[in-house]
Amino acid sequence: MTSICVLLAALSSLGCLECLELTPATWDTQVTGRTIFIKFYAPWCGHCKKIKPDWDRLMSDFAVSSTALVAEVDCIGHGKPLCEKYGVTSYPRLMWGSAEKLDTYTGARTYEEMKSFAARQLGKSCGPGDLEFCPEARRALLGKFMRLPPEKLDSQLEVAEKQIKKAEDSFARMEQELTYRIRLADQKKQNDIKTIREKKGLPQMPARNAEALELTSANWDAQVTGKKVFVKFFAPWCGHCKALKPDWDKLTADFEGTRTALVAEVDCTSSGKSLCETHSVTGYPRLMWGEASDLKVYQGSRTYADLKRFADEHLGSACGADHLELCEDNRRAVMEKFAKHSPEKRAAKLKSMEKAIEKAEKTYFDTQWNLTGQIDLAEQNKDKQLKAIRDQGLAEAKEVQAWNKKQPPGFWKPPNATLSHDNPLDYWEEAAFTLAGVEISRMNVITAGLTLLASVVFWIWNMRQREGDGRNCVLRHILTENEEDATKAKQKIQAGEDFSEVAKACSLCPSGKEGGQLGCRSAGSMSEALEKVCFDPATKVGELLGPIQTQYGFHLVIIDSREGVPEAEVAAEKKDK
Repeated sequence: MTSICVLLAALSSLGCLECLELTPATWDTQVTGRTIFIKFYAPWCGHCKKIKPDWDRLMSDFAVSSTALVAEVDCIGHGKPLCEKYGVTSYPRLMWGSAEKLDTYTGARTYEEMKSFAARQLGKSCGPGDLEFCPEARRALLGKFMRLPPEKLDSQLEVAEKQIKKAEDSFARMEQELTYRIRLADQKKQNDIKTIREKKGLPQMPARNAEALELTSANWDAQVTGKKVFVKFFAPWCGHCKALKPDWDKLTADFEGTRTALVAEVDCTSSGKSLCETHSVTGYPRLMWGEASDLKVYQGSRTYADLKRFADEHLGSACGADHLELCEDNRRAVMEKFAKHSPEKRAAKLKSMEKAIEKAEKTYFDTQWNLTGQIDLAEQNKDKQLKAIRDQGLAEAKEVQAWNKKQPPGFWKPPNATLSHDNPLDYWEEAAFTLAGVEISRMNVITAGLTLLASVVFWIWNMRQREGDGRNCVLRHILTENEEDATKAKQKIQAGEDFSEVAKACSLCPSGKEGGQLGCRSAGSMSEALEKVCFDPATKVGELLGPIQTQYGFHLVIIDSREGVPEAEVAAEKKDK
């Protein structure tokens, strides 16, 4: 048993937490004689993925214990027989006890709550007060943070949290801006398609990505009575439902305005929940068809072509120029006008329209692809920033902070001096630790110093390259959807309300939470309209400006300060004289 624990400690210190995944082959060896806390999971399970970081940390805490074990079992992989043995049917299932009798853990799934429970039921584990149970790497980090005065540690954690918030807020602003541009591109595509149909003399119909009709218990009878129906029961979070949506929306458009048939959908998590229960829907998406009183499950392929073939065969023909008798009154008139053309001319118009619409859609999808790519890159950059902060030992620092708060007043004592300081690098090592809270070597210090020097040189070079374009502007703004809302917000400020409070209440931009602060923006980093306001000598610092229209909406702006606008400085000097 001792040799197993030593091996686990060594592996855990190297980050080998997958070694704590149990299978029937390792179960008896690992759990015999120990109190255990097990996570039964499935790799595809969203809740399992969410709990993973905290569970991995808990496994690490108990990795060197000889009397307790925190581990996991993959119910889809080699651990399936164990899941069947213990009656696991949903994921994640957390169970604890002995191999002979496991009970279900019903507490919160946060690290703090699970650690508190494990401490009561499994005994001691790695922590600030029990460093002897820690793998080497964690023991070093915890020890370092315990050497810091508690108030210093609090200060460093406050800085770290601000850095995390800054990275997250920056990404949120960019995501909002890029998502808005995607919506604008979609609106343009819809308008282009409408124009194309008008020029071709064709009746307006829902675009290919039109929203499907959503049925609820309130409108079900009115919509389905007397019709054959083809219904998609779905949940908004379901990945397969999202994948099906474009083809289903297109099929909905094909049967728009048909008297005898209906293609629609039901949201099982919202106002359609009772309908899903009535039709015994337990998985998503569930496609059902037939008379409303006797729906059958569709078992075929979910591609548009196959769905369309099935609908044509079982729902019948849709409203169209060749089937005017099937059109509802609001569709019949436009279809009659289209039907006056010869079949050849209708076919030519439809073919020409399809090509033009395909081009409009391709333009949109290219734009969407590029902007979505920018969002993905921004998210990756945010994740890298957060990882860089957390990898310095953020979790261990918080653990020490929580432990500090439980200690009696005056418990902390300065550690014994262990550095000779004969070598100047000793000072750098201690200082670097104070800043970062991580174990470092002299080579780390040298490397960091050279990197810093190179960064400074690059910064100086970059500033010289940008000489003559050093304009910047510190500003606040309020963003609204329309000019009327912007005007109302402006009237509130002019009536004496604080700009920051109005921004928090009215601004659509995430910066509203910070009172509208956009910080220091350099030339070239804003929309053209805001650039003009910031760097136009005619505008006044401290003056409430706007509404100013940009592609994002309407802005109210206050310039707090700016640099690199000589004309404004000259004007100010003349005014002083």
